[in-house]
Amino acid sequence: MAFRTDPESYPCPSMSNVAVNGATLTINLDADMASSYRRVPTASEFDVHVDGVTVGLAADGLAASGNTITLTLAEPVTADQSVTVSYTPGDSPVAAVFTDASATNDTAPVEAPADEEDASALGDAVLAGLTVNGNELILTFHRDLAAMDDAAARALRFAFLVQGAYRHGVLISNQSPNQVVINGATVTLTLGVGIPAGHKVTVSYSAAAASNILRYADGTAISDFDSTLTTTQQG
Repeated sequence: MAFRTDPESYPCPSMSNVAVNGATLTINLDADMASSYRRVPTASEFDVHVDGVTVGLAADGLAASGNTITLTLAEPVTADQSVTVSYTPGDSPVAAVFTDASATNDTAPVEAPADEEDASALGDAVLAGLTVNGNELILTFHRDLAAMDDAAARALRFAFLVQGAYRHGVLISNQSPNQVVINGATVTLTLGVGIPAGHKVTVSYSAAAASNILRYADGTAISDFDSTLTTTQQG
């Protein structure tokens, strides 16, 4: 199906509303696009931003019918992201120009299964819990750790790997922290991409990967571990 492209004789419909759900962005017009044999809208006429960053369309990521234009994004969005879309046609528009139209985000949030939520309270053999505060992931151990100066603690960033953050709906595997701070029984990891509360997270520690090692306050070295817990928000 192609659409009429003579806006003087056949006024173009205007954008009514926009919604996004995962990778599907739907543009609803206030009237049907009038059919013709001249052209269809093209992907290059649409500009989509997710949290201010341009996101392209998937291959064959545009469909148009009646009063609806559907774009399939190259990457799905998450429930907490902001999405805008602009339409700038060439000489033969199928709809009136619109700029930075905000999309209603209907994407469902990621929720931890009920049987995983108990893990944050119970902890495991090494960690008593994981809490989050912005881009910080705070590991709480069952007893105090040996104190370290800033340089020694920073060297430990190579010993930790974190899995559980998402970027544009895609899981980031094995994220290393940018900074490590030790205080009492806690180790605070500053991540490039933060993790919300209520998410299942795996923290791996490997002493051989760093020039320093983590110890309890009595001097006992902490063995390598992989702990999977559900995050809670720092109070």
